[in-house]
Amino acid sequence: MLTNSRLIALFAVLAGALVFVLTRNGIALSPDSYAYLNAAWGMRLYGGIPADFTWWPPLYPLTLAPFAGDTTMLLNAAKWLNAACYGLSTAITLYALKTRLSGAGIAALGVVFLLAPPFDFVHRYVWSEPLFVTLTAAWFALLLGGVRSWRRVILLALVAALLGLQRYVGLLFVPFGVFALLLYRAHWKRIAVYAVIAFTPLALWMLRNVALGYPATGLDRGAAYTTITNSMIYMLTTVASWLPVLTLACAVGWRYRVELPSRFVVVAGYYAVGHALFIVWSSASTSMDEPDNRLLAPAFVACVYCAIAAGDYLRRKRIAQTKAPA
Repeated sequence: MLTNSRLIALFAVLAGALVFVLTRNGIALSPDSYAYLNAAWGMRLYGGIPADFTWWPPLYPLTLAPFAGDTTMLLNAAKWLNAACYGLSTAITLYALKTRLSGAGIAALGVVFLLAPPFDFVHRYVWSEPLFVTLTAAWFALLLGGVRSWRRVILLALVAALLGLQRYVGLLFVPFGVFALLLYRAHWKRIAVYAVIAFTPLALWMLRNVALGYPATGLDRGAAYTTITNSMIYMLTTVASWLPVLTLACAVGWRYRVELPSRFVVVAGYYAVGHALFIVWSSASTSMDEPDNRLLAPAFVACVYCAIAAGDYLRRKRIAQTKAPA
């Protein structure tokens, strides 16, 4: 019989292997993919970040740059990175819940990750989202473990800093991190250190863009081609496609009595909503893509935690109703 740790390892391997199945005809490319690949080539060729690379923060092409010796090697590196990210996102979340679940519960949640529409979509492409999702999973796993020590707060801040260097939307982890630490009643010194560590790398990157004559978040993205109403509808339609797998996560919370700290669930819920609304606003105010599985993928991790908590809440409410006097 497989132990919980071996089950987690199994589903991590399955998630990584799924990437190779999804990309069996080659990893997919979009216009953004070519920009990332060209930036990685430039970093390898010139030994630094190209001056015109401002549209995104630099972490993703920096990760690919060591493998930019030739096109085949670079594309294979992107595929392997996606496989590693899918496996790690799955393993990190399952491990964070390891002590709260039996083997069957871990297996059910593993299936949730394997069937997740946003994950199956973004891991097909040369995009920054897979690594961003992994870092998001790490951030929430660290928060779930508590923030009682300086070491934990600093680790949380370092992950937030990497999220900011991966995508500009990672900036949200600065205020949400401060919000989380306030809920956890952390000392103000820890909150201040978190904010400084989490924000400084992205702030330096944005100052670099300004010094080069660009807006802080890079080249002008142009006018929006959709309305905020259409963007909101698109977001809701996308999230609705997640309901089958989130229902399974909810069933896990019900069946296995997964009690998550209420403060943690509040942060996860607010982040999921905040991320989605930020994407809706960005889509309706610039020429950014509509809120699809790609742009909303990071919120899925938080949604899984919220679905689990909802299942446990419904179970406890049902028990309370059955015990209430007639």
